[in-house]
Amino acid sequence: MTETLRLRQRTAALLLTAALALGAMGAAATAQPAFADDVVTDGTTTPATTAIDKVTISKAKFTYTGKVIKPKITVKAGGKTVVSNIVKSNANFTIEPSGTIKKVGTYKIKVTGQGAYTGTKTVTVKVYPKKPTAKKPSAASSSAVTAKWSKGKNDVSGYQIKYSKSKSMKGAKTVTAGKSATSKKISGLKANTKYYVQVRAYKTVDGKKYYSDWSAKKSVKTKAKAKKSSGGTVYITNTGEKYHRGTCRYLRYSKYSISKSEAQREGYTACKVCRP
Repeated sequence: MTETLRLRQRTAALLLTAALALGAMGAAATAQPAFADDVVTDGTTTPATTAIDKVTISKAKFTYTGKVIKPKITVKAGGKTVVSNIVKSNANFTIEPSGTIKKVGTYKIKVTGQGAYTGTKTVTVKVYPKKPTAKKPSAASSSAVTAKWSKGKNDVSGYQIKYSKSKSMKGAKTVTAGKSATSKKISGLKANTKYYVQVRAYKTVDGKKYYSDWSAKKSVKTKAKAKKSSGGTVYITNTGEKYHRGTCRYLRYSKYSISKSEAQREGYTACKVCRP
């Protein structure tokens, strides 16, 4: 065999070895995932997903406005914030409920990952009635005043009225009024005495009461007691519109003495049960 033939054979062997090595490298490269965190199953590349770490909202307490409330939601995943201040579902996260938070009550907002994100987190939002606007109370008599307020557009079951002789509202007592009311007569007060009054709205949902903030304080002074009276003594209650004998069964929960003539002047009428 000539020297030229042997040289050609060695060259062919080297080229074959190089081709085989390159083929092996190409196969290995093909077998690698498209990204370092991707997973390969049966030759198919599946993108990696990141679990939701935490979901927060801009604030948890809202006041009823009559409009849909849209809490701003921030999502953290993989140890970092991935989206901020979203108010509705997007390509990565679904938000439920969406567009239905309006009336007074408690709402559970569920944020669920999709696409590149997995997991579900829940946050709670509460909606409270709007605070009513208190008006100047009026003195109805020497033993009663009338609290007044403007309710505006609200979602309520009723109103609670608080009154006290102290500006700090120490030792305050409360009475309630219906959802359509804009005033409430408060009886059983001392004559010629200054009282402070506040009002707040409430809504009952599933047996739970949601209260608005208290209104600003308003003051009023009861009228001075008449020096002369006639007709004997009768009794009135904290909420009723009748006057009674001292032994009447309707005086079981509250009882305030007043002259019969004064009771009549203030608009009270005789009880048909005890006939005072």
